[in-house]
Amino acid sequence: MSGQKKYGWLQTVLFLATGVGFFYFVAQKFDLIASIQIIKRGIYYNAIPVALISFMSYWFRVQRWRLLMKAGGYPASFGNGLLALSIGYTVNYALPRFGEVTRSFIVKRSEGTPFELTLGAVVMERLVDIMALFVVCVVVLLLQFQLLLGFIQLEILSPLSAKLSEYPSTWGLWIVVFIVMVGLFFSFRKARQAAKLNHVFHSFIKGLLSIKKIEQGWLFVLYTTGIWACYFSMTYLWTFSFPESACIGPLAAFVVMVLGTIGRSLPVQGGGMGVYHSIVTPAFMLYGVNEQVAFALAIIIHGAQAVFSCIMGLISYMWMTIVAVNQKLG
Repeated sequence: MSGQKKYGWLQTVLFLATGVGFFYFVAQKFDLIASIQIIKRGIYYNAIPVALISFMSYWFRVQRWRLLMKAGGYPASFGNGLLALSIGYTVNYALPRFGEVTRSFIVKRSEGTPFELTLGAVVMERLVDIMALFVVCVVVLLLQFQLLLGFIQLEILSPLSAKLSEYPSTWGLWIVVFIVMVGLFFSFRKARQAAKLNHVFHSFIKGLLSIKKIEQGWLFVLYTTGIWACYFSMTYLWTFSFPESACIGPLAAFVVMVLGTIGRSLPVQGGGMGVYHSIVTPAFMLYGVNEQVAFALAIIIHGAQAVFSCIMGLISYMWMTIVAVNQKLG
């Protein structure tokens, strides 16, 4: 096994263990059987509009990416962009951050676009998403500062302090040092590889800077706003599945959506599996939702999006396979 593959598997195992550990940490607080019973009695007429809105979020994201590609001098079709995005999302559930590479490779093969430029455009998308997440986090803090301050203290700082106090203080220090060293090691390897491929680096930078050449900046902002509007709508609609959560209101759903997005953003297998549940469950409880219902909602929202993403990825992969076979036969 090559060194690159070996370290890739090490990252995968570490991230998977993190996700499983977080999910176990949350699940042991609740009666899983009771949560399943709650899920069974839920009302799911909202599943169809949620699915449609999920697809709309894909549409906004592909259209925004096409603006970057056009600005970089390589216009791309919507169809190939949608196929690449769908498969990339599915790959991310198994291998966090590998979806971006997969997406760029698919576009290169289908559109003939330089891989490095496409990857640069995808990374720029992610940077924009991070900036947008920062903005909505600031909005949430301004609207619910006292409530969230208590949430952080009660659900994050206090449990972490209690867990660390169970072990010798030096253990916590060594754990932090280990995590930092692993992060620096992988960062160094990536930087060294990039230095070896200078022309690749310049093409990648071109993809990153394509945002400066977008002619319709207002449209880029509109697509970005549309993506976040879809995220909010999906979260809010799911709250109507149970009487206990149907009355929490749009502001509470907005806060939960933002906190959940932070959980999904972490490089953990299964779209932030475990981390998402550990954040969203107490977030719903902040607004008076019963703890078992809150946990059930976290499972539904996360699980439904995972199922939708996997179905979209599977359909896209099958479609690409059929097209490839037809081209060979033709």
